[in-house]
Amino acid sequence: MNNIEDTNLVERLILQMKDEKNANRKGGIYYITQVELAYNSNRIEGSRLSKEHTYNLFETSTILPNGNEVIDKNDIIETSNHFHAFNYILNTNKEPLTEKYIKYLHYMLKQGTDDAFKSWFNVGEYKKLENFIGEQTTSKPENVSKNIRELLTKYNKKNEKTIEDVIDFHVLFEKIHPFQDGNGRVG
Repeated sequence: MNNIEDTNLVERLILQMKDEKNANRKGGIYYITQVELAYNSNRIEGSRLSKEHTYNLFETSTILPNGNEVIDKNDIIETSNHFHAFNYILNTNKEPLTEKYIKYLHYMLKQGTDDAFKSWFNVGEYKKLENFIGEQTTSKPENVSKNIRELLTKYNKKNEKTIEDVIDFHVLFEKIHPFQDGNGRVG
């Protein structure tokens, strides 16, 4: 496929998801994407919500625990916040990708969690403390803003973005790891 076909496909997909969202249609691409993306990205971050919990939270804003199952309130809050962040992206997909936009996604994801009440955590702002991906070093806190600006400048210079451009952006974003937590979900 060429860039024009890719662009048309993405635009049609976004329109379909918006239509399904507005019609509250279950089982469509919007519904499946919301639940699967929230479930899988939160699972990578250590959430213990099952896929069934995620479906129930999306459909009814409730979770029915099984037996003596313990569910962390932060898992529930972050999953619910993830649904809202996805909707925000869907509704603002034509806006330019900026530091402010990225920070707002982080704020949306982490607001109301226990992390939001930790002075060092910096919800909606870049990290104050170093963090790692496994044993891989990420950008130092004092370099994050500069590194993100460079990444955004390079990405936003492209008139038409391919799937490879999006993947490259995501990989570099994760290597910078600009937030204390939630980088994968924001990315």
